[in-house]
Amino acid sequence: MNAFIRRWMLWEILPILLFGCTQQRTRDSYVARVNDSYLTIEEFHKHTDTTSTSSPQAQGYVSRWISQELLFQEARRRGLDRSADIKTKIDEIEKQLIVSLLLDKEIYDEELVSFSTEELHEYYDNHTEEFLLQHDVAKIHYLLFQDRKSAKAFRLKLWHRTPWYKAADNAEMGSEELSASLERADSVYVSEHEVVPASVWRTVVKTRVGRISSVLKTEQGYFVFQLLAFRKRGAPSELPYTLPEIRERLVVEKRRKLLDSLLNELRQRNAVEVNLDQTSQDTLYVPTKP
Repeated sequence: MNAFIRRWMLWEILPILLFGCTQQRTRDSYVARVNDSYLTIEEFHKHTDTTSTSSPQAQGYVSRWISQELLFQEARRRGLDRSADIKTKIDEIEKQLIVSLLLDKEIYDEELVSFSTEELHEYYDNHTEEFLLQHDVAKIHYLLFQDRKSAKAFRLKLWHRTPWYKAADNAEMGSEELSASLERADSVYVSEHEVVPASVWRTVVKTRVGRISSVLKTEQGYFVFQLLAFRKRGAPSELPYTLPEIRERLVVEKRRKLLDSLLNELRQRNAVEVNLDQTSQDTLYVPTKP
């Protein structure tokens, strides 16, 4: 059985196995029926975001429900629900779901893995040598305009030493004479493979730090950027550029510690015994601490 079918069986058939979707009593109002099993209006609304039973989403859900019921009722007719194998599998799935709920509460709750600015900085300072750039990276401001006239007017303001943020704020709002910018980004990190078109990147690598670019025509529109910093491949990356990776590392580390702590606490509170039959027929007994 391939992975797709296994996933379909777990998420589509599991509600039937664990909770029993078949309703044996007749309903006054229902959306669909298979023999003595009814999909009620209440149950329908619990599983769909639409109030219209004629929408594609509603029709899709009803179709899946009917398929589930047909398969489930046929399986029961054959006595498969009474087999020891299926009961064992249901117990295993139920255990996995309950454990998952516990881990969601005790390990994977986002509030448990928040980090202060000081913690992020400390981790970066202690692991700077691990955050070396894999490619050239530039830090820039940029705006994208629909027409060249607006882009040139914006660039002219920058050349007249209007601060970037003030000029960009005005460009975002537009005016009667000039159209508003299509896209804005302040202090973003870009590379040959990220964010900006290739033609813009080719200009970035030729620009001196602090300079304003010319108006660059692209398929998306007209770009104007200011280069704030440029780092070559192999150099240590700046902290803001590495923050996503640092957070990911800290989250993994924190969750591992939370899990270890939870398991240690549970081992102390419960009787745990391990008996392994060794090839020498000796028995290994490892009790927990009282």
